[in-house]
Amino acid sequence: MRVYLLRRATALLILLTVVISCENETQIERHPSQSPYADVIRSYVDQLAPNTAVDGQIISDLKISLDYTSIQQYHLTSNEELLIAEAPGIKLEEELKTKALLFIQHGEIVRANLVSFTNRQVDQNHIILSIAKAQFEPENYSGKISYYTIYGDLLFSNLIENGELVSNTILQAKRNSGKNNGRTQACIDWYLITTYHYANGNTTSSEQYIKTTCDGDCQTSRTAGIQCDGGTGTGGGSYNITLPATARDGDTYTVTEPNGKTTTWMFVAASNSWTITLIVLPEVVVQSDYATYSYLSSDGPALDGSLVVGPDGFLYVYDAWSATWQGALPYEVGGPARRITDRPAHLRCFNRSQGATLTIFADQPVAGHDDPISGVSDVGHAWISISQGGITRTFGYYPTGIVHPYSPTDVATLGIDAGHSFDVSVQIQITASELSQILNYAINMPATYNLDINNCVNFVVESCGAAGIALPENTGTWLGGGGLNPGRFGQDLRNLNLPNKTETHDNDGGTAPQDSGSCQ
Repeated sequence: MRVYLLRRATALLILLTVVISCENETQIERHPSQSPYADVIRSYVDQLAPNTAVDGQIISDLKISLDYTSIQQYHLTSNEELLIAEAPGIKLEEELKTKALLFIQHGEIVRANLVSFTNRQVDQNHIILSIAKAQFEPENYSGKISYYTIYGDLLFSNLIENGELVSNTILQAKRNSGKNNGRTQACIDWYLITTYHYANGNTTSSEQYIKTTCDGDCQTSRTAGIQCDGGTGTGGGSYNITLPATARDGDTYTVTEPNGKTTTWMFVAASNSWTITLIVLPEVVVQSDYATYSYLSSDGPALDGSLVVGPDGFLYVYDAWSATWQGALPYEVGGPARRITDRPAHLRCFNRSQGATLTIFADQPVAGHDDPISGVSDVGHAWISISQGGITRTFGYYPTGIVHPYSPTDVATLGIDAGHSFDVSVQIQITASELSQILNYAINMPATYNLDINNCVNFVVESCGAAGIALPENTGTWLGGGGLNPGRFGQDLRNLNLPNKTETHDNDGGTAPQDSGSCQ
């Protein structure tokens, strides 16, 4: 697969990854009560402005019950940290254990949430981190996990049984034909909508009216977890973001606004500018700001894995586990630099009555890892080379034009991969019969390239399979799709052990051989 530049109005000269990439979670330390974080948290809680008696009680309970000796600090992104503290005095619904989440940027708390669990017998912080990174890892968890605003307003809740999602409840604006964009006289009706997931793949939904908020009502901002009337780390209106003045090519910068919207930029040295590579939108933000995100809003809850192409050119995927829309630039895979227009003629010099040397190559997005896409838009490629006597042909499978996750098919073509750099290769000797079968498959290859089910790796696997050489077929996923990919395939090649074949492995990388030799 070969990446082509996304043609956007910004005319940036690189493509950017669609895979959500966050730094690995890193627990720093427990902070005792005399830690500076205790003062920062107290100051933040003190300036919270409750609207109702219920709000006031939650904040009062938070001040009293927050366990400052339990504070643990984690890195979320290059410039955001998360503090998790026990809050045993706060009881929300029937949950047994509540924790406070405080998100810090540049030494200031920009937003906060409460989260509750019914299951105490798990590493709750690990689950919190996986939700915060939109990479939920329920493992064998059973129980209920609920996220709230700092005032105790429910944002979303998941009921899980043995790692499987049983039901998902989110706060959503309900819209109907009698209202203008979900509003009546500048007001929004809010409902808790619960979607039940069944083992056969079916779903059903129910709804519960919660409240109505109106423009100018402080509660409107509060619904999205933003405090009212300004203040430290509070929202409403625009949020000023200052990107670093100096950076190196490929540097990333992530900012999460007080309402929970997270944006990641990457620095492009070629244009000396920052460009957005990833946007994560909590469902409640989408519903609160319907005018901006109407293309993501609907009359009912979004289904897990729903795909929407936004007017900004981003591909948005809904993740029910974290109740977020995750949007990023869709990568493009394009045709080869040198096409093979006549496959029989290109491959006719091989003597089908003799054996040959077959080499299988993988250019991994990240050398030595199974990532399907790297952080700088590389999706990698896989191809083969056949040598016999003085004849060598190095080639791979491509789309003729350009494909991407929401337009994954195109007319297929073979391309010359001589001189293509690789990260791993495996060389084997093949018989005359095996050579003939591989050549037949290449000449009569599938006519349609499909990013998910018939890409460059599929071609390598299927051409060898036609000769009875079974290669691994382990798949991976990416935003908007999934299937065989050079990242995982490369890792499989490193560990390949074919029966009845003597293999020569090159795990250090290099350059594929040039085509050579001619015939009458």
